[in-house]
Amino acid sequence: MQMPRRLFAAVLVSLVSGLSGCAGYIAGQLVDAPRDRGLIEMPVNEHGQTPMDLLAERELALSMDDGIELRASVIDPAQREFLNTWFAPGDEPGDAGKGLLRLTLRYIEDGVVLGSSVTQFRPAPADGSPIHGTAVLLHGFSMDRLQMVSWAVYLASHGWRTVLVDLRGHGESGGDERAWGPGDGRDLQALANALYERELVVGPLVAFGASYGGAAALHWASVDRRLDAVVTLAAYANAGEVIQTGADVVVPFGRMIPDRTLARGIERAGERIGNDLMNGISPESVANDILAPVMIIHGADDRVVPVAHAQRLHDAMDGSTLWIHDDLRHLDITIRQDLVGQQILDWLDQTIRITPDITSTACPAMRTRLPSRVHHRSPPRLDT
Repeated sequence: MQMPRRLFAAVLVSLVSGLSGCAGYIAGQLVDAPRDRGLIEMPVNEHGQTPMDLLAERELALSMDDGIELRASVIDPAQREFLNTWFAPGDEPGDAGKGLLRLTLRYIEDGVVLGSSVTQFRPAPADGSPIHGTAVLLHGFSMDRLQMVSWAVYLASHGWRTVLVDLRGHGESGGDERAWGPGDGRDLQALANALYERELVVGPLVAFGASYGGAAALHWASVDRRLDAVVTLAAYANAGEVIQTGADVVVPFGRMIPDRTLARGIERAGERIGNDLMNGISPESVANDILAPVMIIHGADDRVVPVAHAQRLHDAMDGSTLWIHDDLRHLDITIRQDLVGQQILDWLDQTIRITPDITSTACPAMRTRLPSRVHHRSPPRLDT
């Protein structure tokens, strides 16, 4: 049955691609808010609870200048034990006693598993020490804040307050359209204003984004000098280019659509959001406006956002640090705390000691760029 369905889809796409409305359909897939796409399988613990049960208790509803409401949740180190209940003990004997946790996230559309990734790590013991800083966690394309729950657990276990955000047009946030970069940057600047007004920012403020969320973090850093550091996982340098190379991820059967038709759809999407996705404002084009230190992490085996994007971002930002991990795919790099978590913590610790703690835009000139660094690592695969 699988082959006939694929053949039918190929014929259908070929027919649709010849119609004048195909570019509009593609633009809709890129821009329209994915209200009917529950891409992340919700884990349920032994009490029948999902992570949203906790996130709802600390949820914020923040109004943007245009009336759109962003939803976010604040997780403190003291709450990470509750979050841990969605993780299964590691597979080796004695892992449960050692506190080794394992989580599988599955990305699902219309009942079909598009991909999955597995992580396992050992959270640090809760020691009651002060909160080290505040990390704003930003999810990927068509995802929501649940994608970043494992990072919330990991960072909280190491003393960080985390703010999980549903970006515009995603999850429970408002907006009929995705922003694709510059708009997200403005939203996140307004989010930071609200967090400071409510005294929810403790210590250094860090933007931490995966894929689409990594691009949003870079756009945010280009307009907001209050950020002390930025961490990106599998972020892209140019949205239009990555839509072309990873078409299947953003448009159903995207690889079957002729390049010229796909290009027209990307152009139409840019018209709708007011920014040319191929030649307009991109993470790469705003890189020179970013003064906060940036850590770029990428998988060498990423087929959705080729690793060349990471190199381009690094080359465009003096003082950035680039880590390339062999054999890791796009979904892997966004969840593998066991492989990249300690690198990020070490980098943040070193960087925040070097970088002054700036909590307002009053003195942006205090920012200084750090020396650029490149690391290449071949980590072992986690058996799944």
